[in-house]
Amino acid sequence: MRVAIVGAGAIARTHLGHLGALGHDVVAVCDPLPERARALAAPIGAEAHADWRPMLEAVRMDALFVCSPPATHAAPACAALERGIPVYLEKPLARSLGDGREIVSTWEASGCACAVGYQWRSL
Repeated sequence: MRVAIVGAGAIARTHLGHLGALGHDVVAVCDPLPERARALAAPIGAEAHADWRPMLEAVRMDALFVCSPPATHAAPACAALERGIPVYLEKPLARSLGDGREIVSTWEASGCACAVGYQWRSL
């Protein structure tokens, strides 16, 4: 599976390791701080992007992990779902009721999988 990641912080690094162990190919990493995106992407040969919008247009992916701060989840998650790309969102879903409703309604209309991660609970 070809996966792209929005956000290049600590939780994204954790997901990167698990995705690799499961045999998935992380093909792109996006972070508004280009050096953070490059630092996560370069060792695995993924593309680095500073903006998720052109990344969604340019990169062929089978899923998108949104690991950015919660207040920034809605826009990339909804854009991916509208393109038919399944989304994994780090918790919490959103910081505002409006963003949460937008994500849920876009997910419902998309027919795609959308999961909100509570992975530590499962461990």
